[in-house]
Amino acid sequence: MSKDRIIQKYMTHLPILANDYDSINSLQTLMRSQGIRHIPVISGLDIAGIVSDRDIKFARAVWKEKADSLKAKDIMSEEVFEVHPLTPLVDVVTQMEAQKIGSAIIKDAGVIVGIFTTIDALRALKETLS
Repeated sequence: MSKDRIIQKYMTHLPILANDYDSINSLQTLMRSQGIRHIPVISGLDIAGIVSDRDIKFARAVWKEKADSLKAKDIMSEEVFEVHPLTPLVDVVTQMEAQKIGSAIIKDAGVIVGIFTTIDALRALKETLS
């Protein structure tokens, strides 16, 4: 395995995290201010799920005015794709494609060290095409 083709090289290091009780408004504000579309959600020290900008838009469309009372735990996807930093890039993107998911959480020794999203995948593609 080529060291330069591992997910660690292409992931976003130390992603911004949310707590399961963070409000939908704070999640949306955080995403906008940081220019991101995915936020891993933790409960205590454990990963509980992930919230995407699409989850927020969907919740707002369904719940309308009541959406402001929703928390991350109410709208997050609990199924999270997790990989180790030394996982080959091709393995990660193959799974993301097969499962039709937009992000992977990168964990080392049980600690979140990064996130890999479709935007990171596009950066990796651009690098290989340059």
